[in-house]
Amino acid sequence: MIKREMSYKEVMAMVKENGWEVLEEKENEEYGDTWTELTIWQDDHAVFVQIDDKGVYEIQFVPAWAL
Repeated sequence: MIKREMSYKEVMAMVKENGWEVLEEKENEEYGDTWTELTIWQDDHAVFVQIDDKGVYEIQFVPAWAL
């Protein structure tokens, strides 16, 4: 389970370990802040996460029909 404050490296290790698929990865920068957005397919649904240098700060469940 992806949790708040996990690092990008920890999330990607979990993706690999569980055989999940990264559907989309996007790097963002605005007003000097940078973050990464990931959409990860987990068997029958996806999870959208936002990660900055402090770790995961946003997690959203995405049902398959919404993709």
